[in-house]
Amino acid sequence: MRNRTRHRASRARHGFTLIELILATGITTLLVGGLASAILLATRSIDTGVSPVADTRSANDTLDWIETDLAFATTAETSPHELALTVPDRNDADLLPETIVYRWSGIPGDPLLRRYNADPEVTIASAVTDLEFFPPTRTTEPSQVPPALDPSSWGYFGGDDGILNAAVLMVITDAASPSLQSVQRQSMLESWSAVVTLISANATKASFDAAIAAADVVYITQECDELEIGNKLRDAPIGVVSEPTRLHDEQGFATTADTRSQAAVSIIDTTHDITAGMATGNMTVQDAARKLTRLQDDLAVSLVTLGEVSGDPALALLESGGIREDSTTSPSRRVNLPFGGSDFDFDLLNANGLALVRRSLEWASERVISKQFGHTDIYTTAATNVEKTQVGTLANLPEDGIVSSISAYVDPAGKKMRLAVYDDTGGEPGTLLVESEVVQLSGLGWKTLPIKPTLLPAGDYWLALVFERNNQFYYHGAPGELRYADHNALDGFRETWGMPSDSFNVSASIHATYTPN
Repeated sequence: MRNRTRHRASRARHGFTLIELILATGITTLLVGGLASAILLATRSIDTGVSPVADTRSANDTLDWIETDLAFATTAETSPHELALTVPDRNDADLLPETIVYRWSGIPGDPLLRRYNADPEVTIASAVTDLEFFPPTRTTEPSQVPPALDPSSWGYFGGDDGILNAAVLMVITDAASPSLQSVQRQSMLESWSAVVTLISANATKASFDAAIAAADVVYITQECDELEIGNKLRDAPIGVVSEPTRLHDEQGFATTADTRSQAAVSIIDTTHDITAGMATGNMTVQDAARKLTRLQDDLAVSLVTLGEVSGDPALALLESGGIREDSTTSPSRRVNLPFGGSDFDFDLLNANGLALVRRSLEWASERVISKQFGHTDIYTTAATNVEKTQVGTLANLPEDGIVSSISAYVDPAGKKMRLAVYDDTGGEPGTLLVESEVVQLSGLGWKTLPIKPTLLPAGDYWLALVFERNNQFYYHGAPGELRYADHNALDGFRETWGMPSDSFNVSASIHATYTPN
């Protein structure tokens, strides 16, 4: 495991004012306005052998590339055929600003070149016939009366420090020849202080493993062929954030998925780090309707849904240790982004969509220092005939922590089960603190069920389970304390345990996972 120190920016400021946004947009428009016409005119005046639509798209792609750099430029110097930009530090190594230069020779038919610092120049537009860079010719100072804008259209612009600051392994089609959309993604990530490494989707498993060892999080882009990626990232020990619609099963979210063409996602949970500060309800994430993913059929037991499309999970995640769609355990955090259909265009993501990308990568990049309390030993004595009976075992939490899941070594026999945490009252189970959902599982082994993350102070607690049928087994051993209560907790554990129906001096193989607080 690689140790990493995060360099956090000051949190004293949380986003942009409206006036700043208007100014930034105005400056960008002034700088690229004339350039847009020049490049479009140039590409249409050359016989490229492709359709005018393709020519226009190519020109727009070139402009998108330049506009992405302009959006983050702190200074811009122009001459008739050269544009030099200074942008904030992107490599997180020297903490110095970067220099990006766009240059055209002025000779009709020559390419438009881009140079990043001292790297070799690369061609971003071929056979340009006419091009001139020019500075703004009018003031960008705002008028005394701000324009009338609809606040609902502004999107989400603040609420955190805007810093990703992680080592991102970005999976694309061809790392040796990145597409324009890949370059746009990389530029955006680097503007968030991320260090980006590219890897081709068809790279070997050994190459992926070596790259993962130097990364904090994997970002799978939509352009990748899911067949080339296959299961190479299924058991990656670091977080994985994915755009592609057809990687739902490989990442353990669901067995099937489809798409709906729309611009908004319905946010249903704003308590998570990814959606904190956003409003519930429809939230536009892209500037035009494009295919959005919705997960369907055999959803992962531990799937957490933050946003929906047509009532199905779309923005969804798995916590480290969560149960996947095939009942196996996810080794690290996973996020399914809602966008990533075949017509996805990264340039169409608005402030909301970009915030979801950055926050998903930030959340998935955290190396969770999780611990267990309770009984992690696999005891050898099987216990059965506890149909619809609460079974609780005493466990000690040695420090304050946020409990996120409970695990039990059981044989559910294809039937339903449920897990819970009670506080301790005078050496006996007392008040119900949190419980899992009811799930149907099979196969002997550790079964982990997620619970609502709950902060618990250090002390004694009771970890409880309930089975649906008598042919289900749990395992126990001495010493310890075990209590029964006659209650069908499949419909919900008792609010208070009450008088135990049986008491034993043994412990059950049940433990909880927590993060030290």
